[in-house]
Amino acid sequence: IKSSKTETTVLIAFNSEIGLVGFRVKLPVDMKLEGIPENYKIKLTKKAKVQILKPSQKLKVKYLLRAIIVVSNIDYVDIDRNIPIFFSQMNI
Repeated sequence: IKSSKTETTVLIAFNSEIGLVGFRVKLPVDMKLEGIPENYKIKLTKKAKVQILKPSQKLKVKYLLRAIIVVSNIDYVDIDRNIPIFFSQMNI
């Protein structure tokens, strides 16, 4: 979910203990997230400084978010792409 007002993106993540949360980050211009969201893993670094906010009513209803985690610096977030083993074993 991109916001032109704040130049940030909300990345929606699922955790089995707390449900759906959104990470509001300012992504670098050259960063391309492709494919299906389930192929990505988002982790906060140990030095991460975050602010936890209640989602707007619009985000809560539309995406069922429980919280918005505002990350002050993209360096505090690790975004890893996981290719399912099925595809990595194919010889295409």
